[in-house]
Amino acid sequence: MSIESRLTLATVGLGSRLFLKTACASVKVHGLQHLLTALDEAGRNDRGIITVSNHISVVDDPLVWGALPVRQCILNPRNMRWTLGASDIMFTGPVYKWFFRNGQVIETVRGAGVHQPAVDLAVAKLNSGAWVHVFPEGQVNQESCQSGGELLRFKWGVGRMVMSTTKTPVIIPMHIEGLQKVMPEPRRFKFLPRIGRHISITFGDPEALTQEVDILVQRWRSSRPSIQSLELSSAGVSPPAHEAVVLNLGGDLDTARLSGEVRKQAIDNLGKAIDWTDEERARVNIVAVLQKGVADLALNAHPP
Repeated sequence: MSIESRLTLATVGLGSRLFLKTACASVKVHGLQHLLTALDEAGRNDRGIITVSNHISVVDDPLVWGALPVRQCILNPRNMRWTLGASDIMFTGPVYKWFFRNGQVIETVRGAGVHQPAVDLAVAKLNSGAWVHVFPEGQVNQESCQSGGELLRFKWGVGRMVMSTTKTPVIIPMHIEGLQKVMPEPRRFKFLPRIGRHISITFGDPEALTQEVDILVQRWRSSRPSIQSLELSSAGVSPPAHEAVVLNLGGDLDTARLSGEVRKQAIDNLGKAIDWTDEERARVNIVAVLQKGVADLALNAHPP
């Protein structure tokens, strides 16, 4: 962790905390113990945390994290979130790139699909026990806070993150309300937030949602063919090399120790052996469960 990153996270976190305390009429935080408990859990070296929430303003992140404890989170980069940010909006120049990268934002190319490097990096962070926050709607949706408003369909990237981790991460649903009035859309002054608003931030219990998603993940994993069943003898793979051909939890073939025709044969056989439609179906089901978890929390969330 560089000193630049530590300073960026601390400055933004403390600035967000100052705004919540001085520029908002009230800030109600419910269920924060669910996140803090997950952050304190032993064994985080190989099991990450995902928070998923609605997205109601351009300042949801970082302002909501101003509600976190200073010593435990804001001044402790290990306990601060990683998140994904659009390349065409947040990484448009050298200064912005420096700022957001040091603020633990992963540059994401919209429309590049679920197998892009940004999602790979998010999976790697989760496998190291880090916390990743996701706005699965993929864009600001202030209509979701209005009467009869609904969440936009969640993007599949969050499903791939969950399916690709070594261990299913702790999944914490979140609901944010009130920040749509701080930065309403449209607004006359683009960069000027409105003060004196009431804010509510709710963290849901992760247990039921995590278990439900884990069941789907394990069902999908158990249905996939074992790489050992692939017929590689025609490629001349010796037993030691055969053992090196493994299927990682993201559904991709690790061919780092293979080369040439052996590598090509392994990939060809893998493509024939796996029903990718089943993977897509599992991803859709997982994302639907995540969306329902966030929507259900919204119904029971405390108003601002």
